[in-house]
Formats: sequence, C-alpha cells, structure tokens
Amino acid sequence: MIDDNLQVKLSQRQALYYFRRVLGEARDKRWLIALCLLGSLLEAGVEVRLPQVMASGIDQFMISQADGARRMDGLMHLGMVYLLLVLTASLLGFLLTLGFNRVGQLVVERLRNHLFEHLHRLPISYFDGNPVGRLVTRVANDTGTLSEFFTGVVANLLCDLLKLLVLLGALFWASPRLTLSVLILAPPALLASVLFQRANTRVNREIRRLLAQLNAFIQENLQGLSTLKSFTAEARMQKDFDRQNTEYLGVEMRLVYLYMLFRPLFGTISMLSLAIILWVGGWQVTTGQISLGTLVMFVFYLKMLFAPLDDLAERFNVLQSAAVAAERLFLILDAEPEPQGGLELKSCQGRIEFRDVHFAYDPQKPVLQGVSFVLEPGQKLALVGATGSGKTTVTALLQRLYPLTQGEILLDGVDIRSIQVDSLRRQFGIIQQELFLFRATLRHNVTLYRNVSEAALTEAVRISRAARVLEAHPDGLDRKLGERGNQLSQGERQLVSFARALVDDPAVLIMDEATASIDSLTEEAIQEALQDLLVGRTAILVAHRLSTIQHCDQILLLEQGQVVERGTHRELMELDGAYANLVRHQLEKA
Repeated sequence: MIDDNLQVKLSQRQALYYFRRVLGEARDKRWLIALCLLGSLLEAGVEVRLPQVMASGIDQFMISQADGARRMDGLMHLGMVYLLLVLTASLLGFLLTLGFNRVGQLVVERLRNHLFEHLHRLPISYFDGNPVGRLVTRVANDTGTLSEFFTGVVANLLCDLLKLLVLLGALFWASPRLTLSVLILAPPALLASVLFQRANTRVNREIRRLLAQLNAFIQENLQGLSTLKSFTAEARMQKDFDRQNTEYLGVEMRLVYLYMLFRPLFGTISMLSLAIILWVGGWQVTTGQISLGTLVMFVFYLKMLFAPLDDLAERFNVLQSAAVAAERLFLILDAEPEPQGGLELKSCQGRIEFRDVHFAYDPQKPVLQGVSFVLEPGQKLALVGATGSGKTTVTALLQRLYPLTQGEILLDGVDIRSIQVDSLRRQFGIIQQELFLFRATLRHNVTLYRNVSEAALTEAVRISRAARVLEAHPDGLDRKLGERGNQLSQGERQLVSFARALVDDPAVLIMDEATASIDSLTEEAIQEALQDLLVGRTAILVAHRLSTIQHCDQILLLEQGQVVERGTHRELMELDGAYANLVRHQLEKA
C-alpha cells in the first residue's frame, strides 16, 4: 500500500539513488548528455570572460593616457569581442536548454509509459489498498514534477556549478586577498542553505501528502456525485473538503514563509559582500595593488556568484520535490506484479475443479473455507448465498485476480497458477453486474480494443440481443459514449456486457449477478440472450434471482465461505433446507 506519510527527511544518499534511477531511463542518450555537459563548461568559460573584457576596457582605454583615436579603436574592438561573447553564451544557453529538456521530456515520457504498463500488471489486491485518486496523482503530478526538475533545474544547476568553480579560479587569480575577504561570508550562507534545505524537505513532503489526499477526495466525490445529491450530503462533504483544503493552505503558507526568510537573508549577505569589496578593494585600488578595472570585475563576479544562490531557494524546492516525486513513483514501479505463469493455454474444454480452496483478504477474516466442486465441460454451476458468503470471490479466484491461500484450482486438469495469466483469462467471458464502460465508441467498449473480425462482432451482437442498443442510435457501433456510459439504461448496459463477453467466443462464462437489476421491458430480451449464451459453454452463475438457475446442473449454497448444500434445484428443494427456504422467501416477495 502507498504510504503518504513517508519519512520526514529524504537523505542525500536516497535522493541520489532515485535520481540515478530516473537518469537511467536516458541511457541511450548518454552522448547528448555528454555534449550538454561539455556545452555547460564552455558556457561557463564564456560568461566568466565577459567581466574580464570589461576590466580590460576600463584599464587599457577608459582611464589610460593613450590618445583618443586609439582609445576609441580599442573600445570598439573590445565591444565587438564582448558582443561576440554574449551571442556565443546565448547560443550555448539555447542549445543546452534544448538538449537538457529533450533528455528530460524523454525520461518523463518513458516513466509515464512504465507506470501505466506496470499499473496494469499489478494484482487487484494492490488497488484494494490504494485509492485511484492517489495513483492518478502519482502518474500525473509526480511525473510533472520530474519534468519541471529537468526543465528548471538540471541545465541551470550544472551550468551554475561549473560557473562557480570557474569564477572562484578567476577571483583568486585576480586578487587572492580580496577573494578571501568575500569568502568570509560563505560559511553563514552555506549554513542558511542547509537549514533551508531541511525545512523545505519536510514542508514539501507534507504538501505532497496532502495534495494526494485532496485529489483522491475530489475524484471520489465527483464519481459519487449522484449519490451525494440523492442523500443531500453535499454540505457535509463540503465541510470535510474545507477542512482538508484549509490544512493544505496552512502547509503551503509555511513554504511561503520559508521563501520570505531565505531570499532576504541571501540578499543581505550579497549586500555585505559588496560592501566588503568596496572597502577592501577600494583600499587596494588606492594603494596600487589592483586596478580599477579589476575592482569593477570583482563587482560583476560577485553578482554572478550570488545570482545562482539567489535562485537556490526555488531550486532546492524543485530538487526536493523531484526527489520525493521520484521516490513515490519508484515505490509503484517496485511493487511486485502479479505472477504471470508460464504455460500458454490457446484453448480449453472448460472442466473446472476446486480442491479444498481457502482464501482470505484479511488473514484474520477467512472468506472461503474448504470449497470443493467439479464442473464438467458444458455444465452450469450456480452459486447462491447471502451477501458476503464468498460467491464473487469464487469467480475472482478462478480468474487469478487474487492468490490462493490454500488448495488448488484446476482448468482442464491444469493448476491455473502454472498457466500464463493472459491466456487463462482469455478462456473466460465475464458478465458483470456493474458494467464499466469507457469514454469511447460502443465498438471499442465491446471489443475493448482487441482485434476482432467484423463477423465475430456481428455474431456477438446478434446472440447477446445488443442490436436493440445499436438501433436506438443512428451511429450504431460507432456511437460515442460519455463518462461511464451513463446515457445507457441498466438493461442496455447488460446487453452490451453480454456482447463483450461473447466477442471472443469463450469456453467458460462467468456471470456475476448478471440479471440482478434488469428493468421489466428488457427482461424478455435478457432471458432469450441467456439461453443462447449458455449453449455449449461451461458457466458459473452468481445467482440473485433463484428462478433463473433452476435448470443448472449443480447449485452450491454458501454460508460464511463454506458449502452447506449442493445439488440440483429439485434435489435441494426435496432436501427442504436453507436453499428451499430462500426459494420460498423469494416467491413470497414476488
């Protein structure tokens, strides 16, 4: 399960570990990264040269005793050199930004693809413990943060670091004493940076946690909006949202306060450094130790030295956010995918056997306890029982949506754990009570983007009686459905579910409460479709209406995960036990 309350401080070692993994996505672009690093070094060298050109102009021509024509020629020559250096630095900066952004966007694209693919490979149990809204935040927001990291930090940070090294060398070369005087303020500046980094890390992790909660809350409320309106719960949910939103605002303001403290502090240090240069450097100029041009060069170097430090707060923020985002993304990518199995099953006869199957979602609360049955090819099995008795769990285990706790499930005599999971699931046609429809055409909702021939699609529509859904709209199969296909009635949705299950002509049908909520107008079409659906196929029916299962070859009555009665409808009615009582109860209600 994803934990939003991750450790407060992400160590530098951990951050470097995650950044290495992120950059590992760009292994095939190492040549581009190497070119960008070389370009960063060249850009740093060019920018450091600019104040030196200005210093030469001051010392050699502005305050020199040379004649006016020579001075003007010299200044024009230096001006052209300066302009050429500026254009070179601008071109290098453009190319570096383009190169680093190319690498960054490629990394983000690959991470998104890996995440999307990996999420489909994770077991259903993973999603039971992780809200969808939280996962959406990971894929959308956290990959966006990594994109910002490459866009706003990587290129500038590398160039700035190289520039600082070149600057320090140039400063010591020009005047060691003046450089040491300025560097007196380096320890407090570094201390302030460390303190800011630690505080910024804590606040950013809290912001990420609260944002994930807020997104999950919004998504859940929008998905359940009709329910909230029906029960007039909007005001209560608004109150809960206001509380979470206010908490998020408080943490965001803590980040603002950090910036308000950090930026003025660096501004003060910068001004103090300038005062030291004017004091010490001015004295050196008057005593002839350095030239006026050198003093001016120091002032420009000081600005170049503190410019990256002035942006350090924002870059720390992006760096820490990127490190936390990378950590959270790799927590998903490192989650264990569901076992795939190795045996490819191209077809099956449809013989199903459960041998002493035990299962529990929570080890303390068993759901199935010793369930056993055999279903021969072409036979029909009905599962009945109260809510929570384990009926749907039986069908989920057959599809390997969850791992067995104990026992075996065999398909055509082969343990399903040894079968390649995709080829296993292709043998089943699933008809769900709550059909999920995607924002796509009816054709894509029936085929789920599989390669299905037009003949197979037409046959599935015919047998399922879904033609009535197509006839209701001029676009037919190309009719576009909106959010979750809410414009279809429950009966129409059920017919689409039948067509989806039949389109691959499966050997086994699994119907989970398939006729639980059908309107009376569609009842006749549903019953006709069911008769054709079941012909020649093994079927497991999770029964809601007991009148629909009277012709099943076998009926299992489950209570608290155990089979308490089994047999045909006639046998169970003659037994006059719990099943017979259920049938009589439904007849009385009818």
